[in-house]
Parts: sequence; structure tokens; C-alpha cells
Amino acid sequence: MNKRLCTCARLPLIALAIVPVAYYGLIAYFATEQRIACTLTQATNIPYGIISSISILLFCAVVLAISITKMSYCTVSCLRTTYATWQERNSGEKTDPKD
Repeated sequence: MNKRLCTCARLPLIALAIVPVAYYGLIAYFATEQRIACTLTQATNIPYGIISSISILLFCAVVLAISITKMSYCTVSCLRTTYATWQERNSGEKTDPKD
């Protein structure tokens, strides 16, 4: 019971630590994206909406690539652990000491 209370007390503190960092990162990204889009719009005469949508699509593609990579890593890690556990269990059952 004591561990449960500690975990419940830690989760809001973790959220309070992560939320401002994520907010700052998101604001910094959009500010940089706006500056780059405005500069490219002036340099190339391409409408701002097109350049802005391209940069947002690139951001989403990078986030998707990172997510897929992490999910693949977790899946491989889980399969490796499961296989090692299965091997240990089977090797313990098959070894019969002969008298």
C-alpha cells in the first residue's frame, strides 16, 4: 500500500516536470518554423500556407519515424526476453540427471 501511495504522489510531480519542457519545445519549434517559412516565402515567392504545411508534414513524419523506431525496438526487446525465458524454461525441463 505504501508503494502505491508513493507512485501516486510521484506521477503528478513527473507531469509537472515534463509539461513545461514539452510546452517550451513546442513553442520553440513553431517559432522557428514560422521564421523559416517567412524567410522562404520572401526568397522563393511560394505562398506561406504551402511552405508552412510542408514543414508541419515534415515534423509529423519525423515524429512518426521516431515512434515506429521505438515501437520496433521495444518489440524486438520483448521478443528477445520472451525467447530467453522460453529457452531457460525448456532447458530446465529437458536436463534429467542420470543416476
